[in-house]
Formats: sequence, C-alpha cells, structure tokens
Amino acid sequence: PPPAPSPLPRVLVDSNLNGVMGFWDAVPLVSQATSAVQAMSGDMEGARRTQENFSKRCPVVSQARSAVEATYDTAAAKKTQEEFAYNMPVVSQVTSAVYAARGNNDKAKEIQETFAETNEDAPLLGYGISAGYGVAGDKNKARRAAAACTGSTMGTAAGLATGGMSAGAGAATVAAGAAAGGVAERGINNTIADEHYRTAAGGLSKENWKSALKEGAVAGVMAGAPVQAKYTAKEKEKKAAEEAAAASKE
Repeated sequence: PPPAPSPLPRVLVDSNLNGVMGFWDAVPLVSQATSAVQAMSGDMEGARRTQENFSKRCPVVSQARSAVEATYDTAAAKKTQEEFAYNMPVVSQVTSAVYAARGNNDKAKEIQETFAETNEDAPLLGYGISAGYGVAGDKNKARRAAAACTGSTMGTAAGLATGGMSAGAGAATVAAGAAAGGVAERGINNTIADEHYRTAAGGLSKENWKSALKEGAVAGVMAGAPVQAKYTAKEKEKKAAEEAAAASKE
C-alpha cells in the first residue's frame, strides 16, 4: 500500500506511489531539501533513499555515477543507466521506441508504465499521463495521476507566482497554493474507491483536510527565506540604479 500521509508539503516528501519513485527526487535542490527535512524529522532511511534516487535519475549526476560504477561493478552501472533511461521524459520515450522497433513490445510497454507511475506527480505532465490511463480504460490510475498532478501543479504555480513579492506575501502565496493543492488532491482521491490506488495524501475527510493546511503552513515558512532573499536583491538593484541615475545628473 502507499506510504502514510506526511505533514510536510508534497514537494518535500518522498512522493512514492505504490513504491515507485516520484518526479521530485530527480530535481536538484528540491531533492536535497527533501533529504534534509527527512533527516531532521528522524527519517534517515528516507533521506538516504531520496539521495540514492537523485544520483540515479538526475541528468549528468546519474551519468557520473554510472561511469564510476563501471570501474568496479558493470551490473550496477547498467542498472543506473536503465533507471535514467526508463524514467526521464523524452529519454524514456526514445528508449521505449527503440525496443518497439526491435520487436520487443513487452519491454517497450514496461518502460512506459514505469515512466508513467514515476512521473504522475510532475506538474502538468501528470495530466497527460492521466489522459493516457483514461484512454487505456484504467480509471483508478487516471484519477490517481490527476490527483497527484493537481496537488503538485497548484503548489508549483504558487511558488512561481512569488516573483517580486516580499517574504510575507510570498510565503502566504505559497502556503495558500500548497494548501489548495493538498485539498484538491485529497478531493480527487475520494473519487477512487480502491484506497490502494490513492496517492500518499489520502482522501479528504474532517481530519485529513487539516493536514493540507499544515502542509501549506510548512511550505509557506520554508518559502519565506528564499523569497525574502530575492526581494532584498531586487531592492538593492533598484536602489543602485536610482543612485547611479542621480549621480549622472550631477
């Protein structure tokens, strides 16, 4: 079954869906933040697993890992290459097409199934995966992908909307986006009768909706510092420009 709901925002949890790695584990900085939060909360195994996933799936990093592994363990190097090739957008589709062209349709299908489950929580991309499941007639997986993607997309959109905001306004925006995404994700989960297919966030209930608000609050606090740094930098640039303009008039 999926892991228990986490009090952390979705972008900072090991977003496994039925044991498959989530999209965010391959994203630099986000993966490291996830690992740090997991370690601080006492989940050392989760922190280790997140970094293991990152080293296998992040472009460049995975290739460097594979090159080192090849010097002492060719089987491990091959496994790392397969992990990268099966789960990265575009690379996965090309790999699958090569297998199909060689007549190995079962392997091509397996690779795309792995890609779909791994990237269900990717902003926007997950909706395409959901549509694919729907066309294939798998309503449970279609709804699960839609739930995961909705939570992720709304939280990410809120983060992107903080440009130019003060720390307080930026934190509030991220908090609202993460909370709304969490509620939406849980609401979609409620339409999935078989709980095994629901995302780790669980369904929307009188108790569980509070978890979405907590996730939003945590996301807002964590977003406050970088937003403040960005805001301060812009203010300094603006002041320097004004001083330069004043000096040129003298």
